[in-house]
Amino acid sequence: MARKKRKRKKRQKSLDPSPDRINALVNLYHSGQMSPAEQACRELLQTYPQSLIILNLLGAVLQNQGQLPPAVQVFDKIIQLKPDDAAAYCNRGLALTNLGQLEEAVDSCDQAIALQPDFAQAYSNRGIALKDLGQLEAALDSYNRAIQIQPDYAQAYNNRGNALTDLGQLKAAVDSYNRAIQIQPDYAQAYSNRGNALKDLGQLEVAVDSHDQAIQIQPDYAQAYYNRGNALKDLGQLEVAVDSYNRAIALQADDAESYCNRGVALRELGQLEEAVDSYDKAIALQPDYAQAHFNLSHVLLLLGDLRNGWPEYEYGKLIKKDSRRVLPAPYPLWNGEPLVDKVILVTAEQGVGDEVMFASCIPDLINLHPKQIILECNSRLAPLLARSFPQLDIQDRRDCQDVDWLKELGDIDFQIAVGSLPGFFRQQLSHFPARRSFLVSNRKLRDKWRRRYDDLGPGMKIGVSWTGGAKGSRKRAEAPSLEQWLPLLRLKACFINLQYGDHGQELRQLEESSGVHIYDWVDVDPLTDLDHQAAQIAELDLVISFDNATVQIAGAIGKKTWVLVSAPPFWMYMLDRLDSPWYPAIKLFRQTEAEGWVGVIEDIGDNLLREIHNHGEVTGEEEVTFSTIS
Repeated sequence: MARKKRKRKKRQKSLDPSPDRINALVNLYHSGQMSPAEQACRELLQTYPQSLIILNLLGAVLQNQGQLPPAVQVFDKIIQLKPDDAAAYCNRGLALTNLGQLEEAVDSCDQAIALQPDFAQAYSNRGIALKDLGQLEAALDSYNRAIQIQPDYAQAYNNRGNALTDLGQLKAAVDSYNRAIQIQPDYAQAYSNRGNALKDLGQLEVAVDSHDQAIQIQPDYAQAYYNRGNALKDLGQLEVAVDSYNRAIALQADDAESYCNRGVALRELGQLEEAVDSYDKAIALQPDYAQAHFNLSHVLLLLGDLRNGWPEYEYGKLIKKDSRRVLPAPYPLWNGEPLVDKVILVTAEQGVGDEVMFASCIPDLINLHPKQIILECNSRLAPLLARSFPQLDIQDRRDCQDVDWLKELGDIDFQIAVGSLPGFFRQQLSHFPARRSFLVSNRKLRDKWRRRYDDLGPGMKIGVSWTGGAKGSRKRAEAPSLEQWLPLLRLKACFINLQYGDHGQELRQLEESSGVHIYDWVDVDPLTDLDHQAAQIAELDLVISFDNATVQIAGAIGKKTWVLVSAPPFWMYMLDRLDSPWYPAIKLFRQTEAEGWVGVIEDIGDNLLREIHNHGEVTGEEEVTFSTIS
């Protein structure tokens, strides 16, 4: 009987290349050779088109190179070949996040988690997308879940720190970054992120050290140099900060933020032309970069280039939460059209001091003879503005998004923000009017203050305000201390407190330590009642103030005012002037870097001695050499 021949099984072709070829490809990827790695992946896929290993590597390479749409296509192909591939969904989610398709990214990570509930990386990637969506608490929960699954997951701790930073929980963020570094001591990104949180905590020197550690680990880490520059700038080490920004730019020439912040440091160094050049480069890289436009406007206005400064200022205002170029209402923006028989709405924006300064343009707007001007303003300014401009319809400031109140006003033809008016009426210095004042204080309140001042006896009545800026701001830190004012406060005059906020304890301590008394009344607080403050100022002989809102009120009502101007100055004061075109009643005393506030106080002291003498209250004994406290 004949033996049957066995059928030889056909050998199945492998879906993947040999382990040696895969290892070689992995080595290319980990050594950072992305272009050769991509080429090798594509060549191998011609022979092994369904190799999930090679497709995953190609997706990772493309994502690393920033080729995000092709990376998503690769992950989609993997999912098509293997619908239960959780890693592909996870990686796809990260690529979608980097593309800005955040909701789709969360969905992709959720699919990965549904397929593999203990997938720590999917939770972490999901957290990144949620954070970018602004869902910070949900992002934090996702990172916590990743860490619960994988307690040694350094990247999840780093990402968790980022969410905590955005939530303002800075100390907890530092703890999270520290845990990431403990797990992975060479984690450069965690060091730099920790540095940012430390900077926000005000621990600037420690922040710089943290960025230095990141750079030591990764010498080509452009973002760490940028972050280090920010911390050094806040420390006041401006030249070193510029060097750090330069290093970031050398490593990443298309980084608009490094150019912009370098411009800030250069401006504070007084290198204004160089600052303009840096801002110009930031804007060339990112034309819609509002912060760079705003910073550029400040330097141009400081230089007196008003014609070019105002358009940049207008663009840059969009960055400020309390600044509105246009209300969410159907009124066209006024662009200089004739206003005869037209109704124009002028909207409030920015701080009280800015509103006062820009209100100096209201008389110019009145001169265009509109049928009606509706002026929205901060409620503290409403009585003062209503008295000063009785022909206007004054409206207390509303919530930025609330427009229901406009329905009561009837037809409106145009709208414009008050901070946009100088772009039409102050394009060159000759456009500033010579009027000494434009706000009118309350006569009845003035009588009250005149009686109070008369009760103090003879001598000049001088209002003082010695600080400015928000608490914790650099401006507040650079203001002269009250102790530095002592050489002035010891002169024979009555000094009146005009400083906004509660400074009672500070004034008591000054009197206990020096014997100097500054008169203070608790029934006036500029933070709640500017009409009262304007009347108080109107009855003084002189105001001496650091650059703050007190200066704006005093200048607007035409009171003789001396201003301590820091270096570099606020743009309103321009350069090399002893006066301000905004307020003819103001005289400027400019700080120099070499002398700090010493020279300013001495200069004011010499002028004040003459004022007191002319007022008839000084004796020969007081005509002594003026000395200051450094």
